Amino acid sequence: MNEEKIEYRSTNNVLLKGLLSRPNSNKKIVILCHGLGGNKSENGAFDALVLSLLQNKINTFRFDFRSHGESTGKDYEMTISGEIEDLKSTISLLKSLDYNEFIILGASFGASIISLLNYKDYSNIKGLVSWYGALDYQDPSNKAFTKEGYEIAKKEGFYTREKNNGTKVNYGLKLFDEVYSLKPYENLEQLSLPILFVHGTADKTVPYELSVKVSKKCQTPTLKLIKDGEHTFRNNDKALQEAVAVTTKFIVNTFK
Repeated sequence: MNEEKIEYRSTNNVLLKGLLSRPNSNKKIVILCHGLGGNKSENGAFDALVLSLLQNKINTFRFDFRSHGESTGKDYEMTISGEIEDLKSTISLLKSLDYNEFIILGASFGASIISLLNYKDYSNIKGLVSWYGALDYQDPSNKAFTKEGYEIAKKEGFYTREKNNGTKVNYGLKLFDEVYSLKPYENLEQLSLPILFVHGTADKTVPYELSVKVSKKCQTPTLKLIKDGEHTFRNNDKALQEAVAVTTKFIVNTFK
């Protein structure tokens, strides 16, 4: 898969790194936003989606948010507002490359980031896709930002969380403050844009019921539940293929 490596700057002089696939000379492009602690591969799910979109002659751009993947920044400095700035900087970059129609896909925490963008400033965004979206930070299922962790962050300035794979990540106090003050799903409910919600029924990280609940309150939603699909559709090729297929179809139809 031939993708062009691109480096560019976000706010606070953060260096971001992304991959551009452009099988089409038109001005339409899909932006892919990964989840918390992930990167522009999204555990292989974005690799599969980019390949499908490439085969359908759809341009794509995926990147690492600050403090993730190859982009610069310390983990404890990462904030929701910072990631929103990264997305805005990414849109500006693509506009400078003459792209003028966008569909934005967010996975997990990335779905919350795309939800919080001020769409009044972006009339050229044609649709959104939420993959297993963490759209309610205060949902009881949220294990990343617990009240206990918040109290530790208040005392220490950050909270160290050990993830399921054994790696450790530091969440700063400002990030906790944002998590407990923002409600991404409320923004989605106000949008007239077509929104596709894709969620696996076996997701133990973000329950699929959250996508069901949020989609029902949106103005122009499409909901696709993937039977036995896990978070990032890992360990289930059939679930990943189904998610990629329904997402590709939505993108192709939205860009018509």
